[in-house]
Amino acid sequence: MIENQEGYPQRENEPQQDYYQASRFVQEQEAIDIYDQLEGMLSELPHADLFAYRFVFNRTPHVAILGELPSDELTAELIEFLLASGERVELPENILRVLHERRAEASKQAP
Repeated sequence: MIENQEGYPQRENEPQQDYYQASRFVQEQEAIDIYDQLEGMLSELPHADLFAYRFVFNRTPHVAILGELPSDELTAELIEFLLASGERVELPENILRVLHERRAEASKQAP
């Protein structure tokens, strides 16, 4: 069963909502390692509409993944597992807006 971002079941005819997960990390190297693992995973899923981002916000390293809700439960669980090594956070709207803009740009450039 697919759930929407709020954890409620998603109806089959309901369009998929944008999905994101984010975590902050104490050490920059932790964020780099998780980001690299997510990028490696995404490179193996060429049809997945997911993008990983690493950035510093409020002087704290963050990693986020943004895109369509993964249809593969194993992929979703792996994302959850990787990001669980940091502290899960909700991102402010202005940060999400920038990430959405970057995703849109990257989508236009993708083959």
